[in-house]
Amino acid sequence: MAEYSAGAGHEINNPLASILGQTQLLLKSESLIERRQSLETIGAQVWRIRDMIGNSMLFARPPVLQPSLFNLIHPVQEAMESLEDLAEESGVEFRLSSASEKMLITADRSLISQLLTELIRNGIEAIRGAGRPGIVTIHVRENLPGLAELTITDDGPGLLTDVARRNAFNPFYSGRSAGRGLGFGLCLAWRIVRLHRGLIFLQERTDSGTACHLALPLNPEGN
Repeated sequence: MAEYSAGAGHEINNPLASILGQTQLLLKSESLIERRQSLETIGAQVWRIRDMIGNSMLFARPPVLQPSLFNLIHPVQEAMESLEDLAEESGVEFRLSSASEKMLITADRSLISQLLTELIRNGIEAIRGAGRPGIVTIHVRENLPGLAELTITDDGPGLLTDVARRNAFNPFYSGRSAGRGLGFGLCLAWRIVRLHRGLIFLQERTDSGTACHLALPLNPEGN
């Protein structure tokens, strides 16, 4: 994965940049709606490929952590806000449950924000795939000394097959239909949690859906 990512980052991104640049130039002078839609589709697929390459590079060659002290509740709220439009389109309601408005943690804030966004988006997509409204709930608590505990639950269809259960955290695996996901959300989440020496696991709920449990070390001064 590391060797592939290093090569792909240069050899594939360069021609993709050329394709994207030419597509944007053609869009400026194109007036026919059908052709504009085709060009926009090309551009969207280029960004999709670049996202996949970027995700594979993050997974295979993770960056050096840039830790800082911050309130964990804030990136949770920001991730929910950034996904509001997707949630509304999918008929998904957010619920945030926290025993406190302040939980200090020392971690890489950027990566933690990405982690939360990936997991909440995964919950939305699970419900969206079921074709019905649903709820994604984020629980934040500190029940164990020195650990921030987060549980992100959805009431989607859950992990339906043994294949999904075995491969949920593997790169390029997606339990959704073709074209609905890059297959990197959960594996990136796993990588980011492990970089922070935390734990992550999935649990099927007894009623319906899936619960993703996280445990991240807290900053001692915030206890």
